[in-house]
Amino acid sequence: MGISEHLPNTLDLKKALFYAVGAEVWNIDQYEHDGRRYLVFDYDSHGEYSSPETIVAIETSTPVTATTNLSLAGDFLSERLGDWLLIRQPRIQVTSNRRQQFVEDCANIIEYAREGNFPDSLV
Repeated sequence: MGISEHLPNTLDLKKALFYAVGAEVWNIDQYEHDGRRYLVFDYDSHGEYSSPETIVAIETSTPVTATTNLSLAGDFLSERLGDWLLIRQPRIQVTSNRRQQFVEDCANIIEYAREGNFPDSLV
């Protein structure tokens, strides 16, 4: 089964900058937070030096820059794919009992950036 078959049609992970052929997605959960849809999933490119990581995908049409390194927020990386904003910490896999908190942390980072608190703000 291909990687795209595990995710909504509107989220084409194969277009993400970090995507690699042969990658795997698993442990997909869906949450609602502040009126937005969030998907949380684990990803591994299975590359030579890869490590599984957890990605939060937020469905939002809010304008966001394509790629931003939120180094002030613990090395979070963000990437826009259509109506989805992907947020991840490279090489960090979140345990199942911390996933809801990870979603809330990502939502808080976005709000913090919207308020202009990062030099390279997301919005």
